[in-house]
Amino acid sequence: MDCPLFWLRRSYHAGKQRVDAALAAHNLTTAQLEVLLQVKQVQQIEQRQLQQLLGVRSATLAGVIDRLLVHGFIEQHTSTCDARVKYITLTPCGIGVCESVADIHAKVSATLFAGFTPAELALLNQWLQRVVSNGENGEFTTDCS
Repeated sequence: MDCPLFWLRRSYHAGKQRVDAALAAHNLTTAQLEVLLQVKQVQQIEQRQLQQLLGVRSATLAGVIDRLLVHGFIEQHTSTCDARVKYITLTPCGIGVCESVADIHAKVSATLFAGFTPAELALLNQWLQRVVSNGENGEFTTDCS
């Protein structure tokens, strides 16, 4: 198959399957880990900003947040200035789970990108960022090449 979309999808699923298998022991999904890692980077984030950063729908993020709240990994705070604004922070338990699964991402990345030089990885990052930008802002076309 010579379609880049096919290979993007296959590469995503290859990585996701490995991460999901490793996260199962921690009762986490890939989507939940992505949220935890984003919140960990900034310590506190507005839910709407997190949604934009992850590129997911509001309902999708709300479901992930609900599960993380039930597990006690995050806390959700309402803004004192605007009740419509919600902030997400990690709990001590959430910080602990981030630390306990930190090597999973590194190991999966090392496996998926084995044989790539640092220059190739930098170029791949640039290309993928352009793909995301084109997908979010570009004009739709049915051409697969």
